[in-house]
Amino acid sequence: TLLTQNFQSAIAPWTLANTNVAAVAWTLRASPYSASSENINSGSQFVLSHSDAGGSGSSGTTTITSPAFSTVGYTTANLNFRHYFRYYGSDAANVEVYNGAGWVTLSTYSGSSQGAYNSFANVNISLNAYVGIANVQVRFRYVSSWGYSWSIDDISVTGTTAPVAFSWAWTSTPGGFTSALQNPTANPAVATTYNLTVTQTTSGCTGSNS
Repeated sequence: TLLTQNFQSAIAPWTLANTNVAAVAWTLRASPYSASSENINSGSQFVLSHSDAGGSGSSGTTTITSPAFSTVGYTTANLNFRHYFRYYGSDAANVEVYNGAGWVTLSTYSGSSQGAYNSFANVNISLNAYVGIANVQVRFRYVSSWGYSWSIDDISVTGTTAPVAFSWAWTSTPGGFTSALQNPTANPAVATTYNLTVTQTTSGCTGSNS
């Protein structure tokens, strides 16, 4: 697992930003939590941005962003989370990834609600396009104008690592023997020292011994 956040203790080390009124900012909430005449229940503590709490005339963007993580050495990666997005008006719930150079939109929810107040929708998004990057982040960015809410829980990023591969290089002193096998066989006619260099081909790291 590259990243996990279930909001059972704190939002940190995730970070928050908010251009809407303070009441709309992402906040930890215990299940069930009453918001806009619904008792939102993820089955555990979750994080909520409550646009309706902003009141008439409120608008802006509230964002929750993960710490950086590395996908170097991975061949696959997937983002999974559960959420309930209660749509209203022109609100948009955006899921985005930082690819080391800028933010890229993975998914945008707008025009209809996702999940239900008592049955969060489970989402899985491929991050395969972002493997091999040392500085990756994900964020959830809610753009609203006195709408309803977006609730999120159980965020994780998982992946499959590349197989660790090695190469073997044998030489001898005095010379005359070479091999690329891991366990070669030799039949020296004189006293001989055998030298081995092992290289991890995925990283380029080497080690030698005699």
